[in-house]
Amino acid sequence: MGRMRARLAARRLNNVAVTMQRRQLHEFIRKSLIPRSLSRTLGVSSGADALGATGMADGDHPSERSGSPIGNSSHNGGLLVNSTEPGRPFRLRLLGGLTLLQGLEEVALPMSAQRLIALLALRDRPLSRIYLAGLLWPDCSAERSLADLRTALWRANHACRSVVAIAGMGLSLGAEVQVDVRGLIAFGRAGADRTATSAITELAGISWWELSQDLLPDWYDEWLVDDREQVRQLRLHALESLSDELSLRGRHVAAIQTSLAAVTLEPFRETAHAALIRAHLAEGNRSEALRQFRRCQDLLAAGLSVEPSEAIRQLISNPAAPPRSGKVS
Repeated sequence: MGRMRARLAARRLNNVAVTMQRRQLHEFIRKSLIPRSLSRTLGVSSGADALGATGMADGDHPSERSGSPIGNSSHNGGLLVNSTEPGRPFRLRLLGGLTLLQGLEEVALPMSAQRLIALLALRDRPLSRIYLAGLLWPDCSAERSLADLRTALWRANHACRSVVAIAGMGLSLGAEVQVDVRGLIAFGRAGADRTATSAITELAGISWWELSQDLLPDWYDEWLVDDREQVRQLRLHALESLSDELSLRGRHVAAIQTSLAAVTLEPFRETAHAALIRAHLAEGNRSEALRQFRRCQDLLAAGLSVEPSEAIRQLISNPAAPPRSGKVS
């Protein structure tokens, strides 16, 4: 019995000694000149890895414990190199696919982090974790979906510092992240009251080519259906308004390309054909305008069994009429 007690005591002392050595080593790595990337190469835990080695629960990531995100790192030649730099703006593109840029550099994001960031960007307000978890992982239990959300949150802020803001139980997109779709939404809200500024000014940074791209085209999440249709309508109106303004400014090639993108996006939309006809007339090409009218007439007859409206007929019968947009600042 005495020998057993001695052995147990020795084992406990050994475990305590090993634990203290590990803590001292982690503290040394944190404060010394050994960078995190080199400690990984040497096989020594540091940062989030050290926390994981001391019994961190699955999904209980460092960013959740401390309330502050962890800096970004990316693989470069076998080493993990920090790729986020403070002061450089973030731009999030959702048209044509999700792309997060810091300056001119693209930030690689895991798919779970992409879905979280996209949802926060489209809702543009703080969202509760329960709501996010249920929307992003509808087929999982509440416990499992919340665990997946914690993982996605950690991955997002690990890849790009402060891209997701944490406030209690709510999450939102970081205030410094600029989103292309939000410019479209602001354009749509202005509507008929757009007098002080022009469409070109409001859509600054969004080209006609970007406007021709679908919202996250390769995604099939149910929560995205309504957002995609809303953005599609905004894109069509933006392309038509932009075409008219470009014509008024004498940028006829860009105006024709822009209105062509609207026609391609929705071939049965008469206002898109009208914008293209106005662009041809503004350039002085009446024959091109007439050809486009006949193309519109054929499309409507074959697809919908209807004739073009009187408004679009007036464009051909009265070619001297200027483009409808006169809101150039």
